[in-house]
Amino acid sequence: MGKDRAARGAQQTRMGQLPTQILGGWSQRKPSGPTGVREPSRAQILAAIEASGQAVQAQITAMAVDVSLLRADLRVVAERSETTEQQVNDIKMDIDTLKATVASLEVKTHKLEATADNAAGGHGGATCESWDSRKARR
Repeated sequence: MGKDRAARGAQQTRMGQLPTQILGGWSQRKPSGPTGVREPSRAQILAAIEASGQAVQAQITAMAVDVSLLRADLRVVAERSETTEQQVNDIKMDIDTLKATVASLEVKTHKLEATADNAAGGHGGATCESWDSRKARR
């Protein structure tokens, strides 16, 4: 009896009729009694395909929205980093300007002190104190 079933299964497979287990419960042949599995109608198959297509489309739309939001976030971050970078460059330029100003003021101060010393000594600079000794007195 087992051999007959196996022979019938092999014959059905050769004829293009696959067993129900392979088709996930859908049989290609009409059910043979009250316990048989009914084949879904073409309309049911199309409705299932349409529903799954709509679900996939909804997921694609949601992903597109997520991508748009991420792009907007990236633009904001890029603008902030550009602003920060520009601010850092401006501060560096300000520091360089201040350093140059301080150096210029030191030179002018030195010249003024030398002029004052020369005027106080009255000897045309012959009795001027050195720059280091004046700094030490302060």
